[in-house]
Amino acid sequence: MNEHTKSMKAFVNVKNTGDVAGRHTVLLFAFVMTRRVSPEYKSLVGFTKVYLEPGESTTANIDIDV
Repeated sequence: MNEHTKSMKAFVNVKNTGDVAGRHTVLLFAFVMTRRVSPEYKSLVGFTKVYLEPGESTTANIDIDV
């Protein structure tokens, strides 16, 4: 966590296991804790797009504001 900007980074390994190259959207969800009686819920906290050739893999970096 970066103390000056109050942000974090998530690193996700992604691999294209298909036969066609393409652009993929990597979504990062987090559970949001609430004090209400309602249950916790998921919230989209960040995303990034990557382009991968068939069989190619990469590490997607997602910045998260906290």
